[in-house]
Amino acid sequence: RIATMFRSFGFGASKHAAKKLTVRYGGGVGSHALASHTCSISSASRSTRLLLRSISSTRIARNEEKGEKSAWEQLMFLAKSYPDAVQLGQGYPDYQGSSVARHAAADALVSSQALNQYSLPAGLQELRKELVGYYKRVDGIDLDEDNTTILTSGTEGLFTAVRALINEGDEALVFDPCFPWYPQMVEMAGGKVVPVGLREPDFAPNFDDIRKAISPKTKLMICNTPHNPTGHCYTKEEISELAEIARENDLWVVSDEVYENVVWDGAHHRIAQEPGMFERTIQIGSASKLFSLTGWRLGWALGPSSMISKINTIHSLTSYCAATPLQHGISVALNKEDGRFEGIPAMIEDNHNKLSAALEKIGLTPYRAGGGHFLCAGIENLKGGQGLTEMDVVERLLERCGVSVLPLSMFGCGADIQRPPAIRIAICKESETIAEAVRRLEGVDLS
Repeated sequence: RIATMFRSFGFGASKHAAKKLTVRYGGGVGSHALASHTCSISSASRSTRLLLRSISSTRIARNEEKGEKSAWEQLMFLAKSYPDAVQLGQGYPDYQGSSVARHAAADALVSSQALNQYSLPAGLQELRKELVGYYKRVDGIDLDEDNTTILTSGTEGLFTAVRALINEGDEALVFDPCFPWYPQMVEMAGGKVVPVGLREPDFAPNFDDIRKAISPKTKLMICNTPHNPTGHCYTKEEISELAEIARENDLWVVSDEVYENVVWDGAHHRIAQEPGMFERTIQIGSASKLFSLTGWRLGWALGPSSMISKINTIHSLTSYCAATPLQHGISVALNKEDGRFEGIPAMIEDNHNKLSAALEKIGLTPYRAGGGHFLCAGIENLKGGQGLTEMDVVERLLERCGVSVLPLSMFGCGADIQRPPAIRIAICKESETIAEAVRRLEGVDLS
């Protein structure tokens, strides 16, 4: 039908050129021999792009033209085309998530009639109650159930929070590097992204830079701790200063805290607990990260009831409600959680330390993380590696030792800042996976 529609507008098939991207892999791990893989990336003609823009949202079209999605997909394709590689690019666990949650959800799927039907859009009352209890136990936070809403992932929490806050022309401060979805969400809501650069080695916020970036149009600051991609965890002093900036400038804060249980340098600090901040903060949490169940797509937003109500309205018009048996599984897991999360946070810290040592031995410069699921490493000090780009190192790691990582520049959002080239590595993996990566990295020459 689409081809017929294009022809009806006078666009022949000959006008749809295709670019070819050829990626060659050499040298190998085990029995992997030299191979060549070719993928096609569609490149529609200018006329076709204009047509697509005329029949779709211009905000979506602008977002697609930037190519963030295609760049991500190309890198994932590159990694998966090398089946023997140790996958440390995308941040998904290769271990089983919470056994308590999985068994409780399985029981609900098989045995319960009510738990296999819709919940209310705001979520199962039992889960909202357990969230209130969990945050009271771990942080002493006093919440009511109407300060919570259950969503189909932390991603939906971010999306609905930004949608609830941003009007056309509003500005949002976004730290660079960042989770790549932040700037796209702001722009799709009609807002303007104002990037604020973070500098290695610790990627701590620079408060002078933040204040300089604020204008009369600034409405929102997006914070993330532990930070993706760098692993920086806000200190108490940093959180207090960010809160002061928000109060002084009447800013809302969306605080992405999906990695909240994986902190090894100090404690996890929440901006919503600073004086005068609960009423201007939307905190995002995620069962995907908290219980290592990324396929479940279940998260939550916490905040003042007036804003939670707006988020819930947007949520009810999109996904309506999260999967009910999975909500039940998470409620049981929250109730029984003893704070150790089946040893996974401790394992991730150990992964960080072992992989950092291995990267340093081959000439990379690991930037110490304080928590989260990722580790970054600079490439500028590689022996004989002058002039190498991030992608050069990504490809050489894949080709020469079968380890898949991502370029840090993928996580930029346009800040006017010069940073050394670096890579991002996922450490939310089994100890055995990291041990294999360390073994493969030993002695590899990236020059």
